[in-house]
Amino acid sequence: MLAAEFLDAVSDLSEFIVVGLPLHFLGTNKSCHRCHMDIVELIKTAKIGRERKDAQIDSCAAFAAALYDVLAENGFAPSMVTACYRGATVDSTWYHQVVQVDGKMFDSLGEFSTQIMRDRLKVRPSSAYELEYKPDRREGCYDEDDYQGVYDFLAKEFRKTAKKLKALEEDVPAFGMR
Repeated sequence: MLAAEFLDAVSDLSEFIVVGLPLHFLGTNKSCHRCHMDIVELIKTAKIGRERKDAQIDSCAAFAAALYDVLAENGFAPSMVTACYRGATVDSTWYHQVVQVDGKMFDSLGEFSTQIMRDRLKVRPSSAYELEYKPDRREGCYDEDDYQGVYDFLAKEFRKTAKKLKALEEDVPAFGMR
C-alpha cells in the first residue's frame, strides 16, 4: 500500500505523529485502552434502513441505548444525555436522547450539537435557539414493551458494522515503517 493510499484510508489523522505511528503505540494517548473506531462512520454505515429516520422522531432512546451498548462493548466509555429544547409553547418543546463520548454527542444522523441542530432545522443565525443537555441513565431509558424489537435490530446491526470496521482497522498496516 502506498503512503498516499494509506492516508486516504485513515479517517482521523489526529491520531498520527510525524513518523506515522498511532499515538496509542507510544503510550501517549489517554484513551489508548480502547479501539479507535470512528463513531460517525459506525452510525452512518450501519444498515438500519428507516430506523435512522424514526430515531429522529420517536425511537431515539432505543437508538441511543443500542449505540451506547455497542460502544461500551468496543471499549468506549459512553454516557447518555438528553438534549432539551424548551419552546415558547408546549408543542414546540422537544427532547432527544443522544450518546456522548469524549465530549462529543451522537444521534442517528451522526454527530449532534446545538449548531448541528440549528443547521438541520435551518434556524436563522439571528434567532435564539439553545439546547439544554442533561445527563441521563442507560437503564430503563426506553419503553421495552414498545421498543425492544427496535433496540434488538439496531444493536445487531451496530455489532455487525463494528466488527467490519475493526477488521478494516486490523488490515491497515503501520505507516512509514518501510
